Amino acid sequence: MQPYHKRMAEVWWKVQSGKKPTTRDIVEWVESHHAHMHWVSRLNRLNNWADAYSIIGDQDEESKHCQQMDDLIYIHSRGRA
Repeated sequence: MQPYHKRMAEVWWKVQSGKKPTTRDIVEWVESHHAHMHWVSRLNRLNNWADAYSIIGDQDEESKHCQQMDDLIYIHSRGRA
């Protein structure tokens, strides 16, 4: 999980529990959604390239792109943030 995913969840649960979000909460929620959009876009692009390399049989490039996806997904859990 990326830090902005955690923040989106925190704000969501605050609202769901009936508390009014602060202006800062709303700003951080919007910023978190923007960060998430860019993260998903990058993952999608890497996945598309990995699929393309798989189709043409280039295992080295496919593996490289899959590793980049893993790094993007798991970077914080591996302590490389």
